[in-house]
Amino acid sequence: MPCAMMHLVCAKLYDPNADIAFYIGNEAPDCMDIREIKDKSHFRIYTDDREQKLTEFAHTLDLSDPYELGVLLHLYVDMLWDRGPMAEHKRNYKGENWFHDYRRQIRLIGTHLYKSLDWSKSLWQEMSEADESRYASLEVFPAEKIKGYICFNRDRDRSSETTPSPDFPPELVDRFCIDAVESFKDYLNRIST
Repeated sequence: MPCAMMHLVCAKLYDPNADIAFYIGNEAPDCMDIREIKDKSHFRIYTDDREQKLTEFAHTLDLSDPYELGVLLHLYVDMLWDRGPMAEHKRNYKGENWFHDYRRQIRLIGTHLYKSLDWSKSLWQEMSEADESRYASLEVFPAEKIKGYICFNRDRDRSSETTPSPDFPPELVDRFCIDAVESFKDYLNRIST
């Protein structure tokens, strides 16, 4: 589970001039913070066939709709992150509370990206101003929850530390995002044939 800013970086790499609904779609699946709900909506409960379940979900979407395409990109990026950098971090962790430390590292990534990318503040603002009807097509991600999640991220205190994550340095994050977007493009080609 990458941070919200990583999802926006992936979205920008995929289409730097996308409709605002596409960027919102890249945030929408994280609007619910109840672990059991999120594990189901992100297909994490399907450990052996997660990609198959994601593809089945993809076939229910209108991928010409920027919002729904953004949702799919989010879920695909999460799957790659969970299998790759997150799994490696968990395997190599030597402390007492892996999840707590992992969340701290993710916050460091997010804060660092937010403060270092010149488009971040304006994009969060633009997403918060978008009409909820632009992202209300999928019941599993309620528009009012998405709006709250976006406003929370727009408004949260950004004055905390800005050092990059030592466990997930900027080079790793950048490379992951680039590779994930290229992989997603290949995935779209595979599932559309």
